Amino acid sequence: MESNKEIILVPIDFTEKSTISIDQAVVLAKLIHADITLLHIMQERNINILNSLFSEESEFEKMKSSYEEKCHKMMLKLADEIHQKHHIKVLTMLAKGKVYEKVLEISEQIFAKFIVVANNGEQLDSENTNLGANTSKIIRGAQTPVITVNNKIFEKVENIVLPLDLTKQTRQKGSKAIELAKMTGATIHIVSAILTDDKEVYNRLKALMNQVYQVMVEKGVKCTQEFLCGDKDKDTVASIIVRYAHDVNADLIMIMTQQEMNWLKFFLGSTAMEIIYKSEMPIMSITPRELELLHYR
Repeated sequence: MESNKEIILVPIDFTEKSTISIDQAVVLAKLIHADITLLHIMQERNINILNSLFSEESEFEKMKSSYEEKCHKMMLKLADEIHQKHHIKVLTMLAKGKVYEKVLEISEQIFAKFIVVANNGEQLDSENTNLGANTSKIIRGAQTPVITVNNKIFEKVENIVLPLDLTKQTRQKGSKAIELAKMTGATIHIVSAILTDDKEVYNRLKALMNQVYQVMVEKGVKCTQEFLCGDKDKDTVASIIVRYAHDVNADLIMIMTQQEMNWLKFFLGSTAMEIIYKSEMPIMSITPRELELLHYR
């Protein structure tokens, strides 16, 4: 019988680091009553290396088949353990190809509600082939929100930090925040952080923050609002936001990223990546779409 529940996609590579993404997905699945799909990608690079070790094609095919069978058995064992312990439906998938491409492709195929992926602490723009180094590409390309996990998972979602800026995509982030808050009963902490004395920027951000606050109150969402100022010689916008999230015991920070690679050179993209890299707590990243889901005016 097919399940009508939401699906959380969890790419794994059988490392200790990817275990934390499974733990986070289990918590989230319980909170929103979702199923989990575990995905392991057998990378072309590893298969090609395996192929180079054998002169006979038959020997390579046997080894390749054995490799796939072992991966399949490990996935099934892991899924069964999760199901037995947490009573969550867990499906497994094996795929071949580039990690980030397959994650994006399959997330769309199964209509994933969230992607939960471990960040292994390496620089997010690394071109290495392990799962953690693909995180930034998954975040930028995903059609669905991506939750990155560093060293700490949330056991509940009671406090969400929502940083605002002056881009129109902030509206889409606000819509997602409302949706998640209604699922979990969380309080949203709306914040704006600046390192400038420019009164025009301050006034525009303050006005936007008030608009977002009023919409959330009207939607029945618990929320607070606060303006954060920092020292441009000591702070970054990202460091201010991460520090604030720690001070309010946030379970999650929700940020907006940019899909185009060259946007990383600009304020929003670089700040988003810095938050992901530096925060101990999980980050939910949303890539902007043309459709504006929430209207403030």
